[in-house]
Amino acid sequence: MPHALGFKDTDIASDSEVLKSYVELLQNAIRDLRSCYVSLINRLENTLISALKLKSMEFSTYKQELEERYSCIKTYLLTERQKAILTRIISKTTDRTTWYQSLAYIILDKQLENLLDEEEVYLMDNLVHSFKELDKFIDVSGLDFKSDDDFMRFELISNQGAMTPQIIRLDRQGLKKRNE
Repeated sequence: MPHALGFKDTDIASDSEVLKSYVELLQNAIRDLRSCYVSLINRLENTLISALKLKSMEFSTYKQELEERYSCIKTYLLTERQKAILTRIISKTTDRTTWYQSLAYIILDKQLENLLDEEEVYLMDNLVHSFKELDKFIDVSGLDFKSDDDFMRFELISNQGAMTPQIIRLDRQGLKKRNE
């Protein structure tokens, strides 16, 4: 440990001022380590609140908002990964840290505690992307499906970057009649 913090064993053993500096630096490092996990959860939360434009910054309030937003999604439209994310979103978990850990596990395929510094941006980008993927299913899930209809959702992007979602209904029976 002394070497990792830039101290020599002999200096610590022989000089009380160096020992005092070493102990102080070690205590600060331990304090930083204790708060870094909470800071990570806070950064995840702030990123999600901002990206999804949530109304509240209080976990219980915005979690309920997310549950209401995504509860209408028809799960048979989703991939297995999307279903897992949706299950975590609408779970009855009331603990903020546990909730973020469960979402992160799906994205990272490992415990959040094992996150490497360079993976944080990947986690945040994919967390936001996962929620925005689910947003796209809200419109389609609200439609009244009939067995002979297919619905497709497209996004048109202008050269200025404006995105316009379009939902197209394909009536299979009508198409068959026209092709006969």
